[in-house]
Amino acid sequence: MKIEDFKSDLDFLYQQNKTKKDYSFVVQDYYSREERHYCAYLFSWLIQDPQNVKIFLESFSPSLSDKNDLFDSEHVKLFYEFTWLRDIIYEFGRHSGLKGQKKEDLKSALNDFVFTDGGDIQKKKPDLAIYLKNSKKLILIEAKFEEGFDHTQIEETIKYGEALEGLLGNGIIQKSFVALLGRAYYLRNYRNVYHLSWENLAENKIKDSEIKKEILKGLENQIRIHPKTI
Repeated sequence: MKIEDFKSDLDFLYQQNKTKKDYSFVVQDYYSREERHYCAYLFSWLIQDPQNVKIFLESFSPSLSDKNDLFDSEHVKLFYEFTWLRDIIYEFGRHSGLKGQKKEDLKSALNDFVFTDGGDIQKKKPDLAIYLKNSKKLILIEAKFEEGFDHTQIEETIKYGEALEGLLGNGIIQKSFVALLGRAYYLRNYRNVYHLSWENLAENKIKDSEIKKEILKGLENQIRIHPKTI
């Protein structure tokens, strides 16, 4: 079918939505349901100032910051859609002495270690990551905005961190942590892990008005669409 064949369906939609003939409903100010959208805003806040990273980590329950951490541009490294294992596989393939089977063996070993029911390590990307160079601490953050968390995904992210610990050792990563960032309603069942709600973050921690406004707008729409999740 051609794109034009769907025009009659679009005509039906605007009639059902009682909108104008100009299809203005298509370009209304809809909010995003994607956690990547809000993680991008959060990332832009974190990179403004290393002290924002300190505030962010201290906001988790329990806190992910301790006295050994240094928060300055030299010691704080931020990542959006973290891909260190994929990058290591790439380096194996790029290096003349490790091409071919060695690269495939590494990929296979990582797939077996991280996933229980099959998966591709090169597609596994925790939403955010923070590396604290001084304390050799790696924090992997899995975020959800519209829905709850998947136990399997959390376990895979824990194994992802453990794989990096094994590959890079204490010289680079002394300990990896997995933390959850989600709506308060969905975090109720995860009190035994590091967790932080979008509500607490936006209402009490972020001072940047535009970033705060965007996250709060998304939360307000979530309550409107899913009133039982207040």
